[in-house]
Amino acid sequence: MKRFVFLLFALSLLCLSLAANAAPPPSEKDENFTYYFVNDTITIGAYTGEGGAVTLPSTYKDTPITAIDGYAFQYCETLTELIIPEGYTYIGAHAFQGCQNLTSVQFPASLTYINNGVFQDCASLDNIVVPGTIQTFGIDVFRNCTGLKNVTLEEGMTVLPTQIFYECIALENIVIPSTVTEIQNGALRTCMSLTSVTLPKNLQILGNNVFRECSMLKEITLPASLTEIGEACFMQTALKTLTIPDSVTAISYQLCMSCGRLETVQLGNATVSIAANAFQGCMKLSAVNLPDTLTSIGQWAFSMCSRLTHLTLPASLTEIDPEAFQYCSQLTVSVTPDSYAETYVSQVGLSLAAK
Repeated sequence: MKRFVFLLFALSLLCLSLAANAAPPPSEKDENFTYYFVNDTITIGAYTGEGGAVTLPSTYKDTPITAIDGYAFQYCETLTELIIPEGYTYIGAHAFQGCQNLTSVQFPASLTYINNGVFQDCASLDNIVVPGTIQTFGIDVFRNCTGLKNVTLEEGMTVLPTQIFYECIALENIVIPSTVTEIQNGALRTCMSLTSVTLPKNLQILGNNVFRECSMLKEITLPASLTEIGEACFMQTALKTLTIPDSVTAISYQLCMSCGRLETVQLGNATVSIAANAFQGCMKLSAVNLPDTLTSIGQWAFSMCSRLTHLTLPASLTEIDPEAFQYCSQLTVSVTPDSYAETYVSQVGLSLAAK
């Protein structure tokens, strides 16, 4: 057995060595690009042209060009406009990162895959149309495009990918296509000018930190289809009210932490748990319902909610952290006699509401 394992290990090392020493695909150069011959197509590589408005070639020596290599235009400050013709299906990682003077991009309908950070740090890009044909995204595709104000997402895309518009501080509003069922982690995080967002009716998942630090976001309507809301999803936003649909059973960690303008929260009728720090520091929060399905409230869940004056703790509760309501100086609670909540209140010294 040991010999067999050793042979497998040796074979793995050999494969890795062969891969590391594999010859790069054959290539040629002209005054603008390096052209890599890959199977029966070409990938264009490092750009050496003069910049300005660039329309990428669709063929080279009668062979179709279908991809842009990673880093091909990275930090090309002379590039101002980009047209990608039909036939291209793939853009490699960081291909246009840091093209500070790039103002517009035209995508082909053939494009299906954009890799990590392709347009990251393109500060002059102010308008973008993302085709619905793109079904595979890397992370950070338009991250820190600080001038980006207008985004059109075409129908057909199913996922708004991880951190796609992270730190796009000029983005003011966005409509998510009806075909999107998942918005992934940090997709719109730190979009500090975002005031409104339209979510699709079939949305099922909001990932972690999706709207975190969207400090101008004042309202949002969550669809009834939603089943999962990730950690810190609305942290440090300007929301005044939040209604959680009945389809969401868990209130996640730091969900609305430090939402200084939040006044009213309506939890869904199937809510089972409220995680730690969920509403910590919501200093204007004055109205929250705790449904009869609720079983647990985590540490500091409502800590520093100084305007919270009354809560009814349901008999369904079986676990409440001793610091769940720390620094809620005006809070009084109602409980069911002989319930866990009644025991909890006496142990931590909360005030019972007058009967």
